[in-house]
Amino acid sequence: MATIPDPAVTDWVPIWNPLTEGPVGPQGPPGPQGPPAGPHHATHESGGTDEVLFPVGIKERSRTVAMGEWINFTPVLTTNSGTITLNNNVACNYTLIGKTMIINFYFNITLSAAPTVVSLNLPPGFSVGGSSVGTFMDNLKFAGFLYAANTNTTLGMYRDAAGTNTWPAGITTVGGSIPIQIA
Repeated sequence: MATIPDPAVTDWVPIWNPLTEGPVGPQGPPGPQGPPAGPHHATHESGGTDEVLFPVGIKERSRTVAMGEWINFTPVLTTNSGTITLNNNVACNYTLIGKTMIINFYFNITLSAAPTVVSLNLPPGFSVGGSSVGTFMDNLKFAGFLYAANTNTTLGMYRDAAGTNTWPAGITTVGGSIPIQIA
């Protein structure tokens, strides 16, 4: 049986190699990006203020994209009156951090009628896990309300808190951002 040195009195901390199931030397196994990783306590002191640096993004919850990475998605827009045409999609993307999704959007649309709500789909495979509220701008001057209702897969854009004011028919530019709790 190998003797495991006390980290408080030695210049290295054992790193367990799953291939041999035993400790490896003071420099540890090769790191994923090149040279040996070095002794753990040489870079991360207990109670210290040093950073933990990762050469690549951190993935969680069996996701294929790392936390905080921005992902573009195609906006699908609907209204409760008339038709909507997406003229120019400048930006429509999201990022995930744990159970929080942040959606950013900025596009130009044409409305054939005067609806009280314009809805934007969430990215495929996601639904709201708790109601969220935010704001948006249209034509860079009117602030409206974004509402993501629990269990929905869409984000509603309303021109007032009661959801009764209508959008003007015609061309408008819409932009906003909202954090959403996802299911």
